[in-house]
Amino acid sequence: MEVMIKLPRHQIVYNKLSDEAKLNLAHLEDHLKQETAEEYPVLSHVFEEAYGISGIVFRSMINYLRGTKRPICANRKGYWWEKNDKVYREYLKSLESRVSCIMYAVRGGHAGIKERGNEKI
Repeated sequence: MEVMIKLPRHQIVYNKLSDEAKLNLAHLEDHLKQETAEEYPVLSHVFEEAYGISGIVFRSMINYLRGTKRPICANRKGYWWEKNDKVYREYLKSLESRVSCIMYAVRGGHAGIKERGNEKI
């Protein structure tokens, strides 16, 4: 009988990161904390090129850091470490709104499958 061990969410996300991403997490965190602000964000491609990682890997690293309580914000200009809790709360509201919109689409997709009676698409 196989025993299932339930890992904390942050450990599951961490385990999905590549070895190179795990090695670069501290560098990314330090860079964001010390070198960025909303007025001076870092573009993802700058970090991707510097460390030879893809955009997908970079976003996974950002996701892990956010999930482990690091106040990382982003906009079309780049990513930064937010030091102002009020600004960070506003950013979190924006993330929650995006999640809500995505979940609306997911629920609609599942309802459509059920409505068509074809559970195995």
